[in-house]
Amino acid sequence: MRTLIRAGALTAGASAVLLLASAAHATAPGDNGTVKIHDAKTGEELRRNEPHVCTFYLDAFGFDAVQQVDWHIETWAPTAATKGETVKSGAIVLDSVGHGRTDDLSLPDG
Repeated sequence: MRTLIRAGALTAGASAVLLLASAAHATAPGDNGTVKIHDAKTGEELRRNEPHVCTFYLDAFGFDAVQQVDWHIETWAPTAATKGETVKSGAIVLDSVGHGRTDDLSLPDG
């Protein structure tokens, strides 16, 4: 009976160590979500990226609750006068489950 109690205590101790080890390796609060580009007609439940769109919104998900995600869009086409010039920027305020979106946006052709 004593061996059974020791085995149980050892198992409980090992389980506690494994449980604490996984908690120590969890993602730290902050930049741990994803932002995708969606066509304005695409619902928020779809999480694919749609980078070639005319009217679009930015969808942020998987972040920590109630934080702000700052974003900016830069020129990058080979014909752009200045690569890296910011053409739009803003912030997304996330809800209690770490999700948020911008209003619909558009950019000039090119």
